[in-house]
Amino acid sequence: MRIKFLSFVLLIAASLELLSCSSGVEKGKNQIDTISKVDTLAEIDLMVVSEKIMEAIKEKDYATFVNYIHPSEGVRFSASSAIDLKNDKVLTKEQILDMNKTKKKFKWGIHESIGDPIVMNLDKYFDEFVYDVDFVKVAKKQKDAITNNNPNSVSNIKKIYPQSEFVEFFYAGDGKKFDGLDWRALTLIFKIENKNVYLIGISHRQWES
Repeated sequence: MRIKFLSFVLLIAASLELLSCSSGVEKGKNQIDTISKVDTLAEIDLMVVSEKIMEAIKEKDYATFVNYIHPSEGVRFSASSAIDLKNDKVLTKEQILDMNKTKKKFKWGIHESIGDPIVMNLDKYFDEFVYDVDFVKVAKKQKDAITNNNPNSVSNIKKIYPQSEFVEFFYAGDGKKFDGLDWRALTLIFKIENKNVYLIGISHRQWES
């Protein structure tokens, strides 16, 4: 009787061990599946990232905006179609946050049409050379493409940033009032490193006579 009971106990123990192993295998499979899903979700969607950045810019939420900036390269602000490596201002996350506190004016670059320096504080620059129309609401978005509807305002983004990706927000303007001459374009330029996407440039374009 004792032998039969012991055999029964051993049989139950073996069954439990087998069930445990099977569960462990299934758990491991689920873990792999989860990791795979995370990797898939981590794939960069520049359109989504761009929309989040534009929302932060629209609200002047600099604390959120700066989190997208490249940690070592910073972000270059270009006020005109021709990106100027010599005169365009490059700012780090820390510099932007400091400028938001101090409200000091400084030189951002050169006016393309008149040749005068652009001297203003952070908020003023964003109002005139970043978010000067409601791009979130009225702009057409496209990836790695530039709308060239003015021979006097041709972008050189692809030449300056040949290895980068970018998203253009293009507002065609009011065709009835201004015959489309009030068009605006804002392009966010990105560098991708180790599945991370960083903002390295903001290029603003508009009609130039």
